[in-house]
Amino acid sequence: MGELRRAMLRAPSLRPEPSATGALRLVKPAGDQPPPEAALEELERLLASSDFDGTPRSRDFLRFILEETLGGRQDGLSQTALATHVFGRRQDFDPTIDPIVRIQAGRLRRSLERYYLLSGAADRLRIELPRGSYLPLLRWATPSEKPAPQPRAERRAPTADGRPCVVVSLFEHGSQAPALPDAAALLNDLLHRATTPDRVYRHEWEQGDVVIWDNRGVLHRALPYDPASPRDMHRTTFAGDEPIQ
Repeated sequence: MGELRRAMLRAPSLRPEPSATGALRLVKPAGDQPPPEAALEELERLLASSDFDGTPRSRDFLRFILEETLGGRQDGLSQTALATHVFGRRQDFDPTIDPIVRIQAGRLRRSLERYYLLSGAADRLRIELPRGSYLPLLRWATPSEKPAPQPRAERRAPTADGRPCVVVSLFEHGSQAPALPDAAALLNDLLHRATTPDRVYRHEWEQGDVVIWDNRGVLHRALPYDPASPRDMHRTTFAGDEPIQ
């Protein structure tokens, strides 16, 4: 079984077609395998994603083995070839002494797995690096791997007593969208209800006063004051979890 699996992993997926110029020459795949153009698009999408945490070496490694495979040169993807072309090793490279290729292959494999568990879960095409091989596997995602649409999570701000709460923004908006007047009326009504006398704290400032409030549950504003008596405001933000996820 082990020999059969190894033969399957190393079986050429693309028919070799030499290039006289040495430039990337794409070879048409057989059967229902992803076309080279789609594979290159997936490569660029993957490398541009923040969910792919591969190092610069891992990125060079992936690009090299994919382009070599798409160019029909997958038979040359040996440890020595990878060590010299990707990792700058000399021609007398000995994989029994220097495990650089095996180590980098393991890191690249984990980075690919991570990407397809995160933002890559919705990609139609998958690039994989099977264990024991340096030949990338290109395949279409199966229906079971395509995530079902998830309902938009409701945004909630945490409260100390667990009671429901609403986050209200009172900043003016410059748009002339038809729905904004109704939204403004709703915000004004909420502001009126939140600032009834029994819910308001007023502070007469004196020298040396310090006032602390929690922006997650308090509206605050300063009434007009004498410009001849300026005040300095020092803001401190405490590190911690975001109140709204």
